[in-house]
Amino acid sequence: MEEKSNAIWFNVAEDGAAKVIYEIYLAENDKLHIVYVQNNGSYVPYSFIKKLDPQWRLPVWCKENEKALLPTLESAKEYLISFR
Repeated sequence: MEEKSNAIWFNVAEDGAAKVIYEIYLAENDKLHIVYVQNNGSYVPYSFIKKLDPQWRLPVWCKENEKALLPTLESAKEYLISFR
């Protein structure tokens, strides 16, 4: 766990078989876009938004979208455009 853009980030891949290959913080919308690549070569994009949690002093980054598997990094970035 770490602080990332004034919110708590739990740095854990969903299934443990993926690593972050793209990350951008969108200050104008206060969102975090991250793309994971899985061992099988699929790209998994997520848009994160801040949510308050009474357990923590800072907000927590939470997924805004469901899991999507895409074939390329570019297609994953294009997918995230709809969450800006």
